[in-house]
Amino acid sequence: MAGELHDNAEAKAFTPAGVESPRLQQTNQDMLDARHLFTSGKSAASEPTSLDFGNPGSLYGNENVIAQNYQDVRQAGLRTDVVRMMAPGTVERGLFPYRGFEDQRLADCTKDNPQAWNQAFESYPKLQQYLSEQYGTQLMKALVRNELHWYDAKDKAGDQAAQAGKPNQTETLGYEQITPKGVQEFESGVINGQKVREPDTNLTKFLASKGYSGPGHEAKALEDPSCAPMIVAAKLNTLVQAYEKSGTAVNARTLAYGYNADVYYNPSHPSGFHAAAYPGASAVESRLGNVKAFPTDSEAALKESIHLRNVEAQMKQVH
Repeated sequence: MAGELHDNAEAKAFTPAGVESPRLQQTNQDMLDARHLFTSGKSAASEPTSLDFGNPGSLYGNENVIAQNYQDVRQAGLRTDVVRMMAPGTVERGLFPYRGFEDQRLADCTKDNPQAWNQAFESYPKLQQYLSEQYGTQLMKALVRNELHWYDAKDKAGDQAAQAGKPNQTETLGYEQITPKGVQEFESGVINGQKVREPDTNLTKFLASKGYSGPGHEAKALEDPSCAPMIVAAKLNTLVQAYEKSGTAVNARTLAYGYNADVYYNPSHPSGFHAAAYPGASAVESRLGNVKAFPTDSEAALKESIHLRNVEAQMKQVH
């Protein structure tokens, strides 16, 4: 399940004006209560004081990874998806279709070309500037494996709609869990009508070589696992450019976090970071006056990220 930042959309803060009605105040309290369910799965005492992304074998075991959140029930007061935190080691194949088969699915990405990950990494000099090829490709695989691990029934429904020729341009698709809109933005360098970077001709040429060009090609490419390495590399390349422009440190941890940034804070309390990895988080957090911590290299923010911890755990599973 991918986050909203996959298509480069950032949450904007919204501060309500005037005095809220009791009903609205209760709705806000419901939001806070629900958010607590999603973000309180692990106590601060169990957090490591530092994260060594260079030694994934020393990181969190599977039993310590907080489950990302899934919409399997509805909470009436909040009117948004509420999720159940998965018990450690629990496998529910009906809810997570790829659970236990992540490596088989990851192998789909290299069936046509065993060197796909390396070639994708090598297509972007900026990635090579900050990561070794071995470590960069390991990170790329871990990002996809994480999406496969948490791929749920809703994600499957989105892919089925795309395969039927009716993709939602703002819904995350494929093994990468990136939106068609995001791929379009990678290729064009244009977001919301404004040019933010140079077009990614490497990605455009690659997709065309696979037969994906013209209207609707983005969703079709996302449904082809052989395109995953190049699309993920393109995503990371956009993050590098954003980080360089903002002065954010570029490293494996900040790139992993940026792939699906899930930490928020309130501008009135800029050090009060919290993770919000649940469906509809952007809208709920915005309503509460919070903004997404992106881009960021703040250790205080990164240590709160559920997504980053999950990717770090996946780093142990790939080579």
